[in-house]
Formats: sequence, structure tokens, C-alpha cells
Amino acid sequence: MIRELEYMTWLEARDAAKETDTVLIPIGALEPQGPHLPLGTDTLAAKYAALKLAEKANVVLAPSINFGYSGWFKGFQGLITIRKDTMTDLLRQYCRSLAESGFKRQLFLSPHLGNNDLIGEVGIELREEGVKMALINLWHATNPIAKIKNIDFKENVFTHAGEIMTSVMMVITPDSVKMNAAIAEQPKSAVPGCNFGTMFDVNFNGLNYVVYRFSGEDTKSGSYGDPMAATAEKGKQVIDGWLENITAFIENFQKY
Repeated sequence: MIRELEYMTWLEARDAAKETDTVLIPIGALEPQGPHLPLGTDTLAAKYAALKLAEKANVVLAPSINFGYSGWFKGFQGLITIRKDTMTDLLRQYCRSLAESGFKRQLFLSPHLGNNDLIGEVGIELREEGVKMALINLWHATNPIAKIKNIDFKENVFTHAGEIMTSVMMVITPDSVKMNAAIAEQPKSAVPGCNFGTMFDVNFNGLNYVVYRFSGEDTKSGSYGDPMAATAEKGKQVIDGWLENITAFIENFQKY
């Protein structure tokens, strides 16, 4: 049985908190994911994984947070980005409210890198109040999962809107994946004489430098990889890896 907080009465929430103090919090973003994936890809992945985990583990599922900080994607239509200070305060109040209801173990499922530091700031702050907070970045987890499960990805590592993300979305919401619009784009650094490193880094003469810029300076499509070899079967293997590993982690987290 999936116990979703937003569908409970306050009496049911009170009783649930007596059975478990552990809550899952899916959090995502609304930002460009290439021309072929929905803006809500991060949120949809977090929600899907959270629902599946809530079937397996002794947890309560909190309402999802469907947006976050995505400031570097400004210039792409459909973007919703929340200022870091505003988002951090929202998370602080959200998590403190859950703790006051008895849910003092809080596990964030966060595919979106832009939220991680904000969650971490709140996690350290609320630790002083007896809250135990953890986070897993689902997309970052795909690299080791691909090795463990020996998944045959053409791309060796996860890329934004690339093969791994597209494969997962083919499972979660296949009708929203527009492969006829998909392109393979390798981002090029807008900084003269430098190679593209990550969304933040550039490489110059073997050293990495952080150059603060908008993603549209490096990519015109909003994609940072090659989605062309994506398949639903590969996506299912990734999701299975998420569920196996996180379910086992939750059991240990509840002993912490």
C-alpha cells in the first residue's frame, strides 16, 4: 500500500507517523531537456521512482516539489526557476513542517543538480533539530548502476537529455518522448580557446575553470548528449537499479 500524505486526513497522518518516521520527498525542476523530452523530466523521474519505492518500503510519500533553481537555463521557453534564497527557505519550511508532524527521517529523490546544495544547507541546519536528512541524485546514480548491471549504453556517462535520460523517460512517459525531434548535440564552449567541461566548467590547457554563463551560450537545443541509441529496455534496467539500491539504503537509513 502506498501511503501518500496529500491523500490522508490529519488523523491518518498522525497514525502513519507512529508507524514510520521516514518520508520520501520527490523534487525536480521545470527546464529544457533538449527538443525531445518534456520540461518536467526531472520531476517526472523523481515522482515515478518515489511511487515505486513507496510500494516496497516502510515510508510515507510526501507531495512532490515540481520546480527548483535552474537559473543557467534562462532564455529557453517554459522554464520556471526559483531564486536560491527563496527555494532554500521553501525547503526549510517544508522539511520543518514534516518534522513537526513526526517525520524526522527525510529522503529526497532529486534528479536535478541545481537543488542539491540547497537541500544540503537545510539538511545541516535541521540536523540540529533532530532531523535526519538524506538525498540521492537519481541521474548521477545511473553511471554506477549502468556498470553494475552491464547496461549497453553507447554514451559512457550520463549526459543531460542524452541516452540514459531518454531511455528512462521512454518507460515513464513514452508518449512525451519526441524522438522525431531528437538531435545529438555536443556542447561547445563559448569561451575562446577553451573546451566545454560541464554546465559550469571549461577546460583550458588541462585545467578546469568555472565560468558562470547561461546554457544557451554552449547549446542551442538544450541537449548535452546523444539520445539516439535510447531504448525503453535500457531505461527499465536503470529504474530497476534505482529501486533495488534505494530500497536497501532506506532499511539502513531507518537504523541511523
